[in-house]
Amino acid sequence: MFTFAGLGNFEWNAVLSAVSRLAVYAAMALAVPVLRRRRDGRAQFLLPFPFVFSSVALLFSLVLLTQMGKAEFFVIAGTAAIALLNWLALPR
Repeated sequence: MFTFAGLGNFEWNAVLSAVSRLAVYAAMALAVPVLRRRRDGRAQFLLPFPFVFSSVALLFSLVLLTQMGKAEFFVIAGTAAIALLNWLALPR
């Protein structure tokens, strides 16, 4: 991360920050149905039509993610690959 921050200008780093947040938002939108089924509806706050909100959020995130350039895609994919390797290397 320090290398990316040092090599890129402010605009490039701002775009990478926005793209990575969109990926996290998309993951959270995917998690809503899974977590909803695990909790059996016993959540403290019940959002009406959770799957509609989750679907719209996922669609919105994916549409915005398609607007990123190749450089941003490779940086995000590389960072995700390094994080995955780190996660797999650590003992459970």
